[in-house]
Amino acid sequence: MRALLGRNWSATVQLKDSHELVQSGPYRLVRHPIYTGLLLLFLGNAIMVGDWRGLLAVAIVFVSFWRKLRLEEKWLGQHFGAAYQSYRQRTKALIPAVL
Repeated sequence: MRALLGRNWSATVQLKDSHELVQSGPYRLVRHPIYTGLLLLFLGNAIMVGDWRGLLAVAIVFVSFWRKLRLEEKWLGQHFGAAYQSYRQRTKALIPAVL
């Protein structure tokens, strides 16, 4: 997914030269597929280990990702305006057709 973002990707939210709103590939299904993938990784690990603390860790990671994606979405809305609002209306944040 980072490859799909190309020069738009960064570890911190920032505007790049000729920044564009990517809506193809996995981004046509969810707005934050990297977070979705990481959450699935953590959830799978928690289930494999079979300890309730693993599920607690997944919940903590989920809350931290949710907080971060909300900040990112505020920034994206400010920079892409109506195009981002339209994208938000037709695409869920983390789980297609659910959340």
